[in-house]
Amino acid sequence: MSDYAPHRGDIERPQQLNKLLAYSRTLGAAYDTFVRIDFYITPSEVIFGEFCPFPWDGQTFTPFGDRYFGELWEKHVGEKV
Repeated sequence: MSDYAPHRGDIERPQQLNKLLAYSRTLGAAYDTFVRIDFYITPSEVIFGEFCPFPWDGQTFTPFGDRYFGELWEKHVGEKV
């Protein structure tokens, strides 16, 4: 999606993944537009980090990432901005 940080291979599924996804869905629905939501995952907790509505000023996406997020933007945001 981004060429800022190179892909370093697959990672292990976090033990707290279900909790992370539930928090992401709740916060994302409340935000009502595209937003990157950062969390810290520990073995026992998921800790909110920050909202980022415009990560890296949109400048580091690969062509695939640009198309993917552009299509999501058009579908879900469109003229709201």
